[in-house]
Amino acid sequence: MAKCVKCGAELPEGARFCRNCGTRVEIPELKPDLLEQKKKDIESAALSMRELSDKMIASYVTGMKDFESSLETVKKEAESKIAEAEKKFADRASKLLVKEKEFAELNEKYKKLQTINQQLQTEKLDAQTEIASLKSRLAALESAATAPAADQSGESK
Repeated sequence: MAKCVKCGAELPEGARFCRNCGTRVEIPELKPDLLEQKKKDIESAALSMRELSDKMIASYVTGMKDFESSLETVKKEAESKIAEAEKKFADRASKLLVKEKEFAELNEKYKKLQTINQQLQTEKLDAQTEIASLKSRLAALESAATAPAADQSGESK
């Protein structure tokens, strides 16, 4: 690296003035061999930058492939879990439909039993009415049967 002739500070390459003291930097005459060396340095730097750029691109592509692979794995796992959840849901929905059908059948049987119960209650009331009627007739018949016997027993005395 070049140094300032006045203060001795290091000068960056291509500087026209010293950053420390402001002295104008003399630009040496460019000689053909110096020009050739600068050209080689620039070409070497460009090649190094290209190699670095290629490595960065390759690294990026590899990273993206790894990311895509990981993403695909996550996607497959998610799809598998979704399919499993859908299957469980379908199974539960199927079982629910069976239970609803069973409930509807039991409900129909219950309604029939209620109808039969109402019929039995009506028949019971009818039977109780008939029994009461028969008891009343029986009491009347017993009354009638005992009354003439009492009259007959009173006459023979």
